[in-house]
Amino acid sequence: MRRPSQRAAAEILFRGESTRIRIETTLSRATGNTVQLVDGAIVISRGAGSQTPVARSLEGWLRREARRRIEAHLEAVTIRLRQRPVRVYAMGQRTKWGNCSSRRNLSFNWRLILAPDYVTGCSTVLMWDSGSAAHPMKA
Repeated sequence: MRRPSQRAAAEILFRGESTRIRIETTLSRATGNTVQLVDGAIVISRGAGSQTPVARSLEGWLRREARRRIEAHLEAVTIRLRQRPVRVYAMGQRTKWGNCSSRRNLSFNWRLILAPDYVTGCSTVLMWDSGSAAHPMKA
């Protein structure tokens, strides 16, 4: 039985820590990739039949992790404000960390997951935008 091949691809910041990325090619016929955090490393398992670029799988996973982490931090803020946003998005804005729409939707940059937890958790972005959703400014 052959073992899956492994290669270290790079390191990125994940929640403020330098984190290794490891790519494993498995013997499965899976057409997609799976991404997991294993022992402090991001492991991308790539099936032999995978057509999905590794970079796309990694970004998708980082976006999901960012949204999950942002929603967890927002929980405490929204309880204090007694208001919840209508929707929370993790998007790829190039010039902003966050935004609040007039419909009380909050949009955050997924790259916040690359910063340390204290930046995401105590970020003025979270406080300002969730406060804006609860108390919109009148023009």
